[in-house]
Amino acid sequence: MRRLYKAVLSNKRVLRDFLESRISSWLTDEHYWDEILLNEEVIDERGEARVEDILRPAIATLSEEDREIFTRQIAADVFYENSEEFLDCFSTEFDAVELHEVEMRQEP
Repeated sequence: MRRLYKAVLSNKRVLRDFLESRISSWLTDEHYWDEILLNEEVIDERGEARVEDILRPAIATLSEEDREIFTRQIAADVFYENSEEFLDCFSTEFDAVELHEVEMRQEP
């Protein structure tokens, strides 16, 4: 996964598309934001952007052995599940924040 991480960082378009897909997934569980944020080339017929499709150009730059591993995972539809370590490199936690109005008074 470290080699995939480096390949993504070295490809600005893949990095942008991937980060925008992560933002989209943080905004909602629906795929509404995919269509707004992402290039249409990475969106499938259901309107979803699959991580493996976004990363495909970066995967293509890896060694033959690495490409074979990722190709098998994609074919078995287990790429996402086997990419947790990679995805964690780009994860963040959002805490719910409650805003309160505070009135400041000046003592006479």
